Amino acid sequence: MDLKNLKVAIVSESLTQFGGAEVVLKKLIDMFPKSVLFTPLYSTEIINKHFPNVKIVSSFLQKKFLITKLHRFYINCLPIAFESFNFRGFDLVISNTSSFSKGVNVPKDIPFIAYVHSPTRYLWSDFESYTNENIPLFLKPFRKFIIKNLLNIRKWDLEASKKADLMLGNSQNILNRISKYYHRKSFILYPFADPNIFKFSKNNIKKDYYFMSGRLVSYKKFDIAIDAFNQMPTKILIIAGTGNQYKKLQKIIKSKNIHLLGRVSIDKYVKYYREAKGYIFTPLEDFGITPIESMMSGTPVIAYGVGGALETVKENISGIFFKHQNSNSLIGAIKRFESLSFNSLKVRSSVVDKFSPTNFENSMLKYIERVFKLKKGDIS
Repeated sequence: MDLKNLKVAIVSESLTQFGGAEVVLKKLIDMFPKSVLFTPLYSTEIINKHFPNVKIVSSFLQKKFLITKLHRFYINCLPIAFESFNFRGFDLVISNTSSFSKGVNVPKDIPFIAYVHSPTRYLWSDFESYTNENIPLFLKPFRKFIIKNLLNIRKWDLEASKKADLMLGNSQNILNRISKYYHRKSFILYPFADPNIFKFSKNNIKKDYYFMSGRLVSYKKFDIAIDAFNQMPTKILIIAGTGNQYKKLQKIIKSKNIHLLGRVSIDKYVKYYREAKGYIFTPLEDFGITPIESMMSGTPVIAYGVGGALETVKENISGIFFKHQNSNSLIGAIKRFESLSFNSLKVRSSVVDKFSPTNFENSMLKYIERVFKLKKGDIS
């Protein structure tokens, strides 16, 4: 069987932003020239920039007024949108999911793989914090109704998790959560960073600054690093990224050595990775692709020692961990980091094969072979 010649339906969550999951999505589309992308709604800007010339099928939600800006208010419509897709005529369906896209209805004769970046966070692992902290002020009077609604969606999500013939998770951390919340077996398929983009050479010169990057949102905890570097005014911190926390973070910066850059070009982004003395990683992430990008660039990582970072950072070889998600713990880790010596080529070699696009593609093709055998009853 020529796997790359299969007609594949690739199902995505709403395409209103571009991050690690969408990098994986691009790779899946590139792997299968006959693929068609299914998504309930999308931003034209995202499609034009990252998915030009891709055949796309959207849902009735695409026609809703201001849907790409107000999509969070249509949460109850998303299960219906995904269930409305028709996959007749396809050889295989792959869902690239962090919430609802695993809930599509696939004909029984068509193999279905769900690649899970996380069980729906605000329904499971982050349910308490979401319903206590993240409900907008003007919706607080309706909190009980919102919680009841989310619990009903949780029931749907649990049933949706049973639909795939084969479920993959992006880390052992996620496999553990799949087992905890969805009560089913799954297999690891690590995401990747491109070593041809994130390069390092022996002639590269490190500079005296620390780097951070990513979406500036609350759970990423950029404020912890800013508070730490406010207390260490002689040390330089550069942060690249945009998000709804930008203005808030800007206001808490007290040191002239903290630089909040906003969006930067990919060339500058890569340069900051490569020349930094260390990369600061403060969130509890399901996996976390930015530490991989940093290590692939030869730059060691100072990471909060939980979640996906424990599977990617090798302590004292490619970085170190801090134990508590606060500025004091981070300050202690930075002091310890500066007493150590890291070999940039060893830092890069610790991730360059395991988290490469080639390894991802080869592993996915093996899982596809497995799901076809499952459908035939050749394996259990």
